[in-house]
Amino acid sequence: MEDEKKYILFRVFRNEDDMKFFTDVFDDCGIDYTIENPRADSTDVLSSAYGVQVAEDAMQYKFMLMVAEDDFERSQNELHSHIAEYFRNAGSEENTLLNEFNDEELLDVIKKPDEWAVEDIVMAQTLLEKRGKHVSDEVVEAYRNKRLEEVRKPKFGGYGTIIQYIDKNGNLHEGIYTEGFKMTTNNRMELMGAIAGLEALIKPC
Repeated sequence: MEDEKKYILFRVFRNEDDMKFFTDVFDDCGIDYTIENPRADSTDVLSSAYGVQVAEDAMQYKFMLMVAEDDFERSQNELHSHIAEYFRNAGSEENTLLNEFNDEELLDVIKKPDEWAVEDIVMAQTLLEKRGKHVSDEVVEAYRNKRLEEVRKPKFGGYGTIIQYIDKNGNLHEGIYTEGFKMTTNNRMELMGAIAGLEALIKPC
């Protein structure tokens, strides 16, 4: 029996329009992907427990773009190339907040791909190029690999999650969930923080 293909979460979106550029690129490049939606009854469960507004906030990201594991690396590279071409043709970098960053701050964006979207990294690269400071794709990839090594190294860390909601009487309720570890990673703490928040949604604050 053929093994079931594995898909990895690429990004989440609030609406289909925000996702269209990505899916168009993947379609053009023959990248295997699928789109998943949170279960419809999730919103109903949250609404009954905490009110409509809380449910809407929790479920604001309604589309999950999943890329086949074998295509994941190529999807990032193709997206990087297409975004760079788009910015060169449209000149839209003049309207971005990154335009206010100095050279050192733009380089910091490139060095931390785990904290910035791929379009932000391409934008920073484009802005530096316009300022006469060339950062090649090979250098960007080297920064990316170095950063991945850093965030994967176990070290002291922790997470903190705050859940707030206002009941029908206008009273603010708040739950704070924290935990620390002697040896952990950034990725693990980010995931555990999100999990702690989601688990807290079924508990009274």
